[in-house]
Amino acid sequence: MRLIKFTDKYSRDANGIQWGVGIEHVKSGSEVIGAYKDLLVGLMLNPIHANFHDPRAWMANGSDKIKTDHGLMVGVTRLMTLHKIEIPRITSNHRVRFAILCSAKIYNDPAFIQWAQDWLDGRKRPSKEVIVERFRRVFSEDAEETCCASVSSLEQAAIISETLIAADLEVHHEHTSAALYAAKAVENAARTKYLNLPVLARRAVSQKRIVFKKTEP
Repeated sequence: MRLIKFTDKYSRDANGIQWGVGIEHVKSGSEVIGAYKDLLVGLMLNPIHANFHDPRAWMANGSDKIKTDHGLMVGVTRLMTLHKIEIPRITSNHRVRFAILCSAKIYNDPAFIQWAQDWLDGRKRPSKEVIVERFRRVFSEDAEETCCASVSSLEQAAIISETLIAADLEVHHEHTSAALYAAKAVENAARTKYLNLPVLARRAVSQKRIVFKKTEP
């Protein structure tokens, strides 16, 4: 299986293991070596995983026992790094866009979708106070129904909260924190419901305008 392995600039992973051209490592028992199926998804999640400041990406070949984590990562017991691959430039704005796209798959309330559309279009971006007030109304204690029956209000609240915080931080140019909250939102969304993360990540970095389908009020 072709996978992506990230290391620091010295070709060491988060556990300090050395990688390079043709280097293979094998784990035994319940231990696995973490890697990604998709380059963009791995980069988007870097702030909450290895958090490499200047990551290197390696094309790798993984085999033997495979564990998956809701499309976020995979774990294999045997991995060989083959060669370095070019890393595209990912901005914190791309990361927030990714979080918004994932969150919209979990919570399709018309008010949230409208906020998401406005944010992505760069217009009517509300203040933090307005966002907090909207969040309180959406997840009021007496709310009896959720927009997605398979997702609890508590799960939705966590995902949307992280997305709103990431968006607010991005507007205020706190890019490192925005990237962190955006990655948390993506991770929680993916563990709540199946998402095609590679497709959503490509939409997030695309130059094409993102348009949400209209939802019933």
